[in-house]
Amino acid sequence: IALHPVKDVEDHFIDEITISVDGKEVKKQKLKKQSNKKTEEIEVLIPEIKKGSEVSVKARCNEFGAKTETLKL
Repeated sequence: IALHPVKDVEDHFIDEITISVDGKEVKKQKLKKQSNKKTEEIEVLIPEIKKGSEVSVKARCNEFGAKTETLKL
């Protein structure tokens, strides 16, 4: 879930989500509109994730840039 409040999900939205595991990109999803006015939600299966993996998720806005969050499991 990427928190991204907007007024119009078809005009201002998260347009790309990139997931990396241990520094290697494993999934990139391009989007044409946002799920709802508060968040973008996607569900993906990533078999590369193991105990001790470092997982980074980057969400890019079609208007203002990107934000990345990283979690070590």
